[in-house]
Amino acid sequence: MTFHRTVFVFAKAPRIGRAKTRLARSLDSSEALRINRAITSQVLRQVQDSRWKTILLVAPDREIFACAPGVWPYSLEKRPQGHGDLGARLRRAFLTAPKGAALAIATDAPDVDSSKLWRAFDALRSHDAVFGPADDGGFWVCGFRTGKRAPLPFAPVRWSSPHALADVVKNLGPKAKTAYLETLVDIDDAESWALWLSRRRSA
Repeated sequence: MTFHRTVFVFAKAPRIGRAKTRLARSLDSSEALRINRAITSQVLRQVQDSRWKTILLVAPDREIFACAPGVWPYSLEKRPQGHGDLGARLRRAFLTAPKGAALAIATDAPDVDSSKLWRAFDALRSHDAVFGPADDGGFWVCGFRTGKRAPLPFAPVRWSSPHALADVVKNLGPKAKTAYLETLVDIDDAESWALWLSRRRSA
């Protein structure tokens, strides 16, 4: 039986007022958009790989046919994220994945690349779930073995809070075998942007 690997990339349309709204509160809206477009483009370039299928999940849904030159590769399959909170949208994505293993990422962590995703897939060979923690209490990647009827752990979760990852892990239950990758900076506001720039300069 074929074993499939799937990477879902959750992204908002690169338009003013759509993405990086918290960053735009501290910076000029045009600068926040420029940062968003640069990070999104970089992440999408880095995570496409012949070892898995990459699917771009777009919000809002009507933007699925939007043209984002230099940001969204034309060759990348695009699907709408659908309605509901992040938990509902994550659950919907994983339920559509073929039997095998699937990962979900956003476009907030510029340091995500194919080698990190491959380590996540490798972890799923011996674990039920894998997470890459973000420095804000969330996660830059979550992954599960797919094609099973086990419930997905996306509710209840305090999304956009320091408790998001802890809530998801708690929902998995004590018997789940969970793997963790390195912690990355998630860029959501001016402070996290400055932190990432500082670490990049000192690397």
